[in-house]
Amino acid sequence: MKKLYLLLALAAGFCLYGADIDSRYQVVLADQAIVTEKEAAQTIAADLSVMFGKKIKVIAEKDYKKGTPAVFVGWTKAARQKKIAFEKMPTESWHVESLSGGNVIVTGGRPRGTLYGAYEFLEYAGVRYFFLNDKFIPQKKKISFPAGKKLAGKPYFLRRGIHFGSKTEEAHRFQRWHKMNLDAEPRKPAGLSGFYNERQDGQYNTFFNYAKGFPNGGKPEYFSLHKGKRLKIKSTHGPGQLCLSHPEVRVLVKQQLRAKIAKDKKEAEKNGYPQCKFYLVSICDTDKKCECAGCLALAEKYGAYSGALLDFINDIAREFPQIYIATRAYIFTVNPPKRGIVPEKNVIISLAVNCWDWSKKRDTMSYLSAPTNAYTRKVYDSWKKISKHLDIWDYNILFREKQPTPYTNVHVIRYNMPVFAKMGVKCYFSELEYSSRQNVEMHSFQHLSGYLNMKLQQDPYAEAEKIIADFMTNYFGKAAPVMRQLLDFIIEKQLTNPEPMGEHRMLHWKYTDEKFFSRCVELLLEAEKLVKDDPYRLKHVKREWLPIGGGLCWKWDHLAVKPAIKETEVIARMREAFYTFIKEFSPHAEKAARAKVDAYLRFLSLCPSLPPELMENYLWYNTTSITASRFQSGKILLADAADAPGGKAWVMGKEFKHTGKVEFVYRFKKDPRELLKFTFDSKNIPQDEKFHCIKVGELYPAELDLYANDWGRLFRMPGRQKSRIKKYNYGLYYNIKFTGSAYVKGSKSPDAVAIAQVIYVIQ
Repeated sequence: MKKLYLLLALAAGFCLYGADIDSRYQVVLADQAIVTEKEAAQTIAADLSVMFGKKIKVIAEKDYKKGTPAVFVGWTKAARQKKIAFEKMPTESWHVESLSGGNVIVTGGRPRGTLYGAYEFLEYAGVRYFFLNDKFIPQKKKISFPAGKKLAGKPYFLRRGIHFGSKTEEAHRFQRWHKMNLDAEPRKPAGLSGFYNERQDGQYNTFFNYAKGFPNGGKPEYFSLHKGKRLKIKSTHGPGQLCLSHPEVRVLVKQQLRAKIAKDKKEAEKNGYPQCKFYLVSICDTDKKCECAGCLALAEKYGAYSGALLDFINDIAREFPQIYIATRAYIFTVNPPKRGIVPEKNVIISLAVNCWDWSKKRDTMSYLSAPTNAYTRKVYDSWKKISKHLDIWDYNILFREKQPTPYTNVHVIRYNMPVFAKMGVKCYFSELEYSSRQNVEMHSFQHLSGYLNMKLQQDPYAEAEKIIADFMTNYFGKAAPVMRQLLDFIIEKQLTNPEPMGEHRMLHWKYTDEKFFSRCVELLLEAEKLVKDDPYRLKHVKREWLPIGGGLCWKWDHLAVKPAIKETEVIARMREAFYTFIKEFSPHAEKAARAKVDAYLRFLSLCPSLPPELMENYLWYNTTSITASRFQSGKILLADAADAPGGKAWVMGKEFKHTGKVEFVYRFKKDPRELLKFTFDSKNIPQDEKFHCIKVGELYPAELDLYANDWGRLFRMPGRQKSRIKKYNYGLYYNIKFTGSAYVKGSKSPDAVAIAQVIYVIQ
């Protein structure tokens, strides 16, 4: 009889020793499920439907027929029968278990535990969510889940967040999957934040928020006295701060905070989610601290200006012991007080040591143990000694690089995250923007950086190497070994750079030389061949052309030996990769994003060898590059020029009198006044008969006529309306070439002056 039962059970698709989940399974949702548990059930059903090639249904537990194989989701009767006390589970704890009869339960604490359990179950099944609109769901006939197997846990950090630069519904969905709880709620319908987020009132520089609530905008003395003037707060960037010592300011902030807490309590009770625990009271993003006698006396008393801030924050925190008051150690409050004060038990110190790009204090592309991070370690260690609760505001990009650039911080993330955990950090947030207004900023293996960062926010002690290897295998497929070589090669070379990456722009990085780019191109071409028949993995390989290609084309004219690929081929690969990325990252603004990308690639393809002093602080989108083909004709003719950007140049040849000196003059149309005059002669004419980018002055890009010597008007420049451009200071550069003995000593070429480009750069 026992053998017969076993045969019948196996025939029915059950596994007495676990679950072999296949297309016959149903997803059974608890009858009194909350919104996150409903999403958990729907997500499991949707992904299994793709995996098995057959629609998987979600049914209510009251409609479940005993004997049907099922995945039970939420606070179900099946979970109760296992004596799982989910009511007592922490809010983000999950529990996934295979039952002896072949069913599986997915449950957890409320409001997020079950949802996180669903993600754990699907990842166990092989699903990977690599990036926005890039979820990998393998095709399978079944998922084997052994009897008694459990997936249980909770995230390590209490509050977890990462900023990619996107606020779309998909971006929030992606963050939910990776258990981020700072900015993960669905955008619609409204009012769900408390189910998906560990909420915090305020995210950045909240002095501005409180200042807006002051009666009649606040008295002048409520704001910082800086260099003898009271500066009001007009935005999160100041220009002023709050006066930390003024007693009325403290009373007003407490009043607003009390009202916020009361309002949130009502909303939480109405919506059925937990009350907000975190309230941010933090300085504006400006260095204009209050220098009144009271604030300076507090700073002197405690040995640092952060002491004045803590005196202010502690006074507030003591009145609200039931919540956490978070404040930022940032700019002028980054150094901890030396004496006489420590944060209250319910105060969180958010450590935001500015990156090297801005302050030369934290080298974000090196390990915390690096000599260049000695100052940062000292700050962290000093705050750790006096604080019960620490929060890290991390930077995982270089802010000076506003275009695709070949660097990575994968190695830094894997090293630093467990260090933060050992410091006792409770909350963590990272900036890893892919773009700002220009939609072209990214670095090598940035998808992996974000993926690894989020995994280690969940568990900073997880084996980072396993996470990286798993990502590489599933993301790159057969190309994984070669792409791992590329990652390791970039890291190896990056670590040889003699100074912090943020010290200079990429043009000056020592490792980005001929050998570096040649090896990167070699590996990328090899990887492409390995996945040429796998479109999904091929697009991932091609994405890595963006930072490599951006750096390569930017330095193309500076490389003595070029890689085994044409620059036009690199740009073509970049355009394809960019367009794919746009569909993932900003499909809602695809047309505008493509226009920005096209502008960048157009610039890159026409990019001259700019002077080093310009390249250091150069931003491509602050440039107007006008090639010769766009000039309006005058006395000279447009000619083919193979060595000119765009392949064309205005050439002043044998029909002009050449004396070895050319005096250019700019005038408005039909206006005799000289706007700019610049002379080329033996002192500044290049002697190699090649195009050079040379600054000739400062002038805004209006519609102007160019004259030279007694040659008359040469051509008319296209331009913009004065009202749109006069607020900027533009540098004017010529991409110009001189040939012939009149200009170049010993030359046998015909005398000629060729202009290929006029370039305006916002200074």
